[in-house]
Amino acid sequence: MLSSSLQAEYIEVLKSTENISIEVSDDDLIVYSRGAEPPAYISYIGALHSGYKVRIASTTEASIHILPYVEHNKVIVFSIEHRDVRALNTVITASLLGVRSILVAPQQHEAYEERAKLRGVERVVVPSRYPLLASSVIALKSIPKLMGLRDERIRREIRELSDALKWIYERYSDIIGESRVYDVIAYTPSTKPGAYYCKASNNIQPIPLEAILDLPRGVKALVFTTTVEEQEFKDVILSSKVKGIELYTITLNTDPVTAGFYSILVAIALSGKII
Repeated sequence: MLSSSLQAEYIEVLKSTENISIEVSDDDLIVYSRGAEPPAYISYIGALHSGYKVRIASTTEASIHILPYVEHNKVIVFSIEHRDVRALNTVITASLLGVRSILVAPQQHEAYEERAKLRGVERVVVPSRYPLLASSVIALKSIPKLMGLRDERIRREIRELSDALKWIYERYSDIIGESRVYDVIAYTPSTKPGAYYCKASNNIQPIPLEAILDLPRGVKALVFTTTVEEQEFKDVILSSKVKGIELYTITLNTDPVTAGFYSILVAIALSGKII
């Protein structure tokens, strides 16, 4: 059962991010620091489904292997830390190369903020009490426009996020209610945010769903998937069960664009905490 305190914390995050958004557009480079994979991948999947050509990379990949050699419209860097030198280096590198850069992160150390300001880095300050969830909400709300009626459906879901955590508890109560320890979290592309949230909250190792075939017999794996992606991995799931791997599957019957955020809510329900 969803506790009143957890629901209150969740609503607090929604309210704190009401007036915060970012601009995601064609040919952007979306970058994540360690621990900030969830919002980055929510932003990335949303941009892909909007028809944009975007790339995603870690801070080190971006600053050393991409930015010096490939032009981009702008660079959006997600971080959940208060002192993130790699995130800072990435946005400064982009600015020095003449690329518009945005740092989406909690308030940084004074010296870091000053360096970013001097280099013309744009700042989106994430409320810092629960930075991982807050930045994920911001990423979800900032998804570019989609084609046709699909866009209005997703915007309506986003407007009604206050009820989303309750819905998760009701819909997946059979797995959420079990006091089970999982060895790994297996994810599909659109549910990667939830798997990495599990890593941050419970230190459970996330792996791509196809990698469960490499696991030994008896391993307990929680699987995050969606109805859209499930068929793609039907052979993997069947083979892993034959091998003796214990699978506990949560299938999200949602749009792939919002699935990443709902998978985070499942992770919150499993851990009982917001970060």
